Amino acid sequence: MERARVSWTGKRRGMSGRNTEIVREFGRRFATRDFDGMRPLLHPEAVIWPPEGWPEKGPMKGVDAAIRQFERLAEDYAAQQMEFDELIDYGDGMVGRLRWRVRARHSGIESELELWWANRMRGDQIVEIRYF
Repeated sequence: MERARVSWTGKRRGMSGRNTEIVREFGRRFATRDFDGMRPLLHPEAVIWPPEGWPEKGPMKGVDAAIRQFERLAEDYAAQQMEFDELIDYGDGMVGRLRWRVRARHSGIESELELWWANRMRGDQIVEIRYF
């Protein structure tokens, strides 16, 4: 498994060019652990809602809390690949499916997680992300 890879596959409906660029860049920066680079893509009032049953209870409010959560996620994995598909633009945001393949840092065990996510944009920044 490559250390970091982000790909966009599958169906894309109603894709707003700018929203797509921002979300794609956000995913790329997470995959490459560029957490400082993620900050300007998040709105100061950003809220992240983890999926039900996630170890960390949400919501994570504000840029600092959001970045801490993404940093914590990255700590566990030596390598990750993210594949976004089923992307749907709904005006001020997007909905999509994420297949996240990871290799654990200490055990080397590889696993795959499929999540659906929805986000809202405010201007050129992500103001809310919900994972399901």
